[in-house]
Amino acid sequence: MSPYAKFEVETAQSGGTDGLVHIRSCRNNKYWGFKDTSFKSTSFKGIITVSADKPEEDQSKISCTLFKLISDHDAKNIVRIMHVQQRVYFFTSTKFSYVLGIDSDFHDGMLPTFRIIDWETLVFLPRHVAFKGNNGKYLCLRQIDGHPYLQFDSGDIGDPTVTMEVFMDNDGTYVSNPLVPTSFGGAVRIGFWRILLTLAATTRIPCFDSSKRLTKGCKANCLNANVSSVTKEVQLGVELPVLESKTYDIKYDLGNSRIYDESILSVAKNFASNHTQQSETLDLKFSYTDTKTSTWMANSSLKLGEKATMEVRLPKIVEGKLELSDEIQSGIEWGETNTTATLVEVVHKVVVPPMTKMMVNMIAKYGKYNVPFTFMQKYTLRNGNTFVSKVEGGTFTGSNYCNIDILSSSI
Repeated sequence: MSPYAKFEVETAQSGGTDGLVHIRSCRNNKYWGFKDTSFKSTSFKGIITVSADKPEEDQSKISCTLFKLISDHDAKNIVRIMHVQQRVYFFTSTKFSYVLGIDSDFHDGMLPTFRIIDWETLVFLPRHVAFKGNNGKYLCLRQIDGHPYLQFDSGDIGDPTVTMEVFMDNDGTYVSNPLVPTSFGGAVRIGFWRILLTLAATTRIPCFDSSKRLTKGCKANCLNANVSSVTKEVQLGVELPVLESKTYDIKYDLGNSRIYDESILSVAKNFASNHTQQSETLDLKFSYTDTKTSTWMANSSLKLGEKATMEVRLPKIVEGKLELSDEIQSGIEWGETNTTATLVEVVHKVVVPPMTKMMVNMIAKYGKYNVPFTFMQKYTLRNGNTFVSKVEGGTFTGSNYCNIDILSSSI
């Protein structure tokens, strides 16, 4: 599934906007907006672009980014999407290369409904995995009565029939196929089998959504596509059948980053008194805890023991903009938040008028930010084959203090 298909729905904040939302791309952090194309040779009113820098809730403006999602089929998360300011609905069409258009009337070939997939329910897997059943055995390719079957039978992840190659489709389902070893003569064609993986709501254990381990006759512990509920036989472990793995060459897309939830905080306070008849310049010491966080999120729902061991520079907010700092982090663990707290001491000179006591506050802006990134991944399977791929869709989330300032007032 493309990282360009991931969007975040943000609830509108203004009065009179109940049920309305903004839609933000998680790839470039821009908002959906309307672009008028009625003056061009198109047969519809306009198109939706992902280009607005910030949300706009004034419904009188053509730049309004408010949308309304109207359910068309609750069970399947099918919706119609209306642009609030234009009061017309979305459609897509093969005729216009699946561009998102809006119009008051729908013509032949226009598709007016859309399926929403909750990103949190998706299971993201590496290209090569091994599935382990609740009987402690790995799913593998076996021959039974001269025919190939997928069977939970192997106790060795190094078994050449255990490694499965998986590909994710646009609807979140996977197609999978065992890597056929030469011992099968290269003539086995078990074919791609489609699986829907889900995470159990309470345990977050990955499950086959439509298949399970089944014993029937001489076919023991084989994969069978005949299940309608989450039983113990559909729960499985997912492991990496690799000898070694390396993550490297992280590249940030600072041009599509986002700073949000900024706030002004008082981080330290001190007092200065002048009991003379002349102004005095006093040195005041301040100490505060400089707290920073960093989280690396990649498209992975499962903790498969992967850890990026390279050293990488961290982005940070400086004067309201994001830039690369000189700070280095190593040993990245995907999905884990790393928090550092450093005690900082500074001395600031304060001019105090005659016969005056002053309160001096050190204030700072604290902000959070998202930065998209890509990285390279190289791993070697147990059969010796090596794969190198560019991984997209990563998001670095961090926070830090910036814009330190001093405010003084007489008391």
